[in-house]
Amino acid sequence: MLAPRSYDIILYGVTGYTGQLVADELLALAKTHGLSVAFAGRNQDKYLAWWGGRGSAAGEPPPFVVASSEDSASLRALAEQTRVLLTTVGPYARYGAPLVEACVAAGTDYADLTGEVPFIRDMIDRHHDEAQRTNARIVHAAGFDSIPSDLGVYLLQREALRQWGRPADRVLGELRHARGGLSGGTIASLLGVLEAATDPRVRRVLRDPMSLAPGATAGPAPRDRVGMAYHRETGSWSAPFLMAPVNTRVVRRSAALMPAHYGATFSYDEHHATGSGGLGMLRAAGLTAGLGSFMAAALVPPIRGFMARRWLPSPGEGPSPEARQAGSFRLVLHGRSSAAPDRFIEVDVRGTRDPGYGATAFLLAATGVALAQTRDASHEGGVLTPAAAVAEPLLALCEAEGALVRFEVRGG
Repeated sequence: MLAPRSYDIILYGVTGYTGQLVADELLALAKTHGLSVAFAGRNQDKYLAWWGGRGSAAGEPPPFVVASSEDSASLRALAEQTRVLLTTVGPYARYGAPLVEACVAAGTDYADLTGEVPFIRDMIDRHHDEAQRTNARIVHAAGFDSIPSDLGVYLLQREALRQWGRPADRVLGELRHARGGLSGGTIASLLGVLEAATDPRVRRVLRDPMSLAPGATAGPAPRDRVGMAYHRETGSWSAPFLMAPVNTRVVRRSAALMPAHYGATFSYDEHHATGSGGLGMLRAAGLTAGLGSFMAAALVPPIRGFMARRWLPSPGEGPSPEARQAGSFRLVLHGRSSAAPDRFIEVDVRGTRDPGYGATAFLLAATGVALAQTRDASHEGGVLTPAAAVAEPLLALCEAEGALVRFEVRGG
C-alpha cells in the first residue's frame, strides 16, 4: 500500500503548449470523479501568469510544485507527493528517464505521451522488474499514439472472446481519416529518434517489430509495412502510416503482457487506408511516395536540421483553437479468426478533435484518472501499455458523455 500522498494526480509540464491542454481536460475529469490535482514545472511565475490569463471565473489556481528534469532530488520529491504523475515534457529520450526512475522508486503510477520506441524499450530494460516490485505502473504512449490502436484491439479481442470463445487471429488497423495540425513536440521526438538511429543499438530496436516485447513469441512473423498494398478483408488499398511502427509495437507488447486475451497466433498490422478501386490505388501510391521522400530527407542530417528550423513547428507551438476544434480522426480495427473465417468483428474509434492535441489531451488526462481510480485495487506494476494497465476503466471514461474519443463495436 502507498503511504498517504498529498494529491491523487500531478501534471508535470503544465506551462507548455500541450500541458495546458491536458490541464483543462484533467481539471474537468478530476472534478467529475472527485480527485485532487496539482501541477508541476520549473517556473511558478509562468504558471501563475497562465492561470491568471484564464480570468476570474477560473478561481484559485491549483497547487504548484517546482521541479526540474535536471534536478533528480526535486523529481523524487515530486513523485513522493502523488499517487499518479502525468508528464508532457519531451522529447522523452532527453527529459523522461529521471522522472520514470523517480516514480519507480516511489511506487508512483506514471503516464506520458511518448512515441519514442527506443526510449520505451530502454525503460522496459531498466525498470520493468523494479516497477513490478514497487507496484508502480509505468504507462507510455498514452495519447493518440497509441491508445486508439491499443485500446481498440483490446476491445476487439474482448468481444471476440465473448462471441467466438477465442481471440481474433489477425487484426488490421486502418486509419481512414485524420485531420489536424503537426505537433511540434511530436516532430521534435521523431527527428530526435532519427538522429539517434546513428547508434547501431537504436537501429536494431527500430527495425525489430517485437522490440517492445523482448523475449515474447509471436504468431505470423510481424513486419513493418513499407509499401502500398491491397487488403481483401476490407476491400481497400493502403499506404504506410507514419505512426504504425509505434502503434503496432505497443499493441504487440499488450499481447505479450496479456497472452490469454490475445492468443498465441495473434498478429497485428496497421496502415493508412486510401479507399477502393483505381482512385484508392493512386492515393496509396501518392501517400507512399510522399512518406518515403519525407523519411529519406529526414535521415540526412543537414536536411533534417533545415526541416526543423524552417518547415516544422517548434516544441511549444501548435494549431489554433479553431483548428483543434475542427480536427478529427477515425481508426477502424478489423479482426477475423481462422475458426470463423466468414465472420469478422470491427471496432470503430472516432475522435472529435485534432488527434495530436484535442484527442491526445483528453486521453492522457483520462489515463491519469483511470490510474488514480484503480490505484488502491489489486494490480500489477511494471512498464505497461495503456491496455495492460487500465483498459476497462479507460474504456468506461471514453463511454461517458462528452468524451472526445469513442469506441464502437460491430459485427460478430
